[in-house]
Parts: sequence; structure tokens; C-alpha cells
Amino acid sequence: MAPNLGAPPAIIDGVAAVEAWDSGGIVSVMSHGRGTVLVPLPEGSTDTSGLGHSTKDLAFAVLYTLGKGKIIVIGHSGITGNKDTPEPSWGQIESGDNLRFLMNCVAYLAGSTS
Repeated sequence: MAPNLGAPPAIIDGVAAVEAWDSGGIVSVMSHGRGTVLVPLPEGSTDTSGLGHSTKDLAFAVLYTLGKGKIIVIGHSGITGNKDTPEPSWGQIESGDNLRFLMNCVAYLAGSTS
């Protein structure tokens, strides 16, 4: 999945593709407003949760601003695990630019002071 070119440059720098064996969609529109989509779901994705979400409001990774804080939510439990980690999802830290994306997210949040 390609990053959203409208995402903060510090988060997507050096990230051409984020890969996931399986993933959940993160709702980008919440009661407090719209989050910034960092990585959209691939075109043609469908909601298989049975909750009836419109896929236009779903993404793989979203940045939310809550008060003075920022939160990044990623819809893949295996993104931080190595390839030998089978639960809850196969680890994919080595796949695509997953490691770079995660490192950029942590650095962005660590430097965030607004």
C-alpha cells in the first residue's frame, strides 16, 4: 500500500510501500473530526466486519489529533513483529518499508509538541 502523499512528510519520508498480510481498516472519521490518512486501504477494499462501514472512511493507518496530543493508529497487528512471530498476525517488520514507516511514526510523535 502506498502512503498518502498528503500525510506529514516526516512520517512518509523514505516510505514507498507498507505491506500487510492481513489488516483491519481504521475509521478515519470520528466524532471529534477527521483524522489524517497516512496509508489508505487499496482501492476496491471491502468491509468484511459486518458493521457496514463505508470503505471511503477506512484506512490502514490514521493520525488523530486529540486536544494537545497526537495518536497514530495502524490496522495490522503483525507490523511490529518479525517473520517468525505468528500471533496475533504474522510478523512483517521486514516487509516493504514497514520498519521505516514505524520508525518515522515514532520519531514524529516524539517530536510533536503542538
